[in-house]
Amino acid sequence: MNEICKDAQKDIDQAFEANLGSGDPSPEDLEKAAKAGIAEINKVLDQMRAVDGAEDDAGVSAFIDAAQKDVDALEDDPSSLGPESFAAADKAAEAAGLTDCVD
Repeated sequence: MNEICKDAQKDIDQAFEANLGSGDPSPEDLEKAAKAGIAEINKVLDQMRAVDGAEDDAGVSAFIDAAQKDVDALEDDPSSLGPESFAAADKAAEAAGLTDCVD
């Protein structure tokens, strides 16, 4: 699971950063960045769900659930994009030992 996150982290970071521009992001910038980042994160979550036994591992399952909730919240309110947008997923990743899934 860590490999999936490690391989995808650069793409996730680029998706967010490429759409934020410099300075204070506008609401439109936040929406574009959120959509781009969410697309990349959903790819990671889909890859994790496809791994045999992933949903049977309590830690991995908790991480996937937390990340999905964070994604859903960001989809509902793209203007909330910020350092704490994926705090629940980061906490679940740390608890599960998914160190490469923490940003």
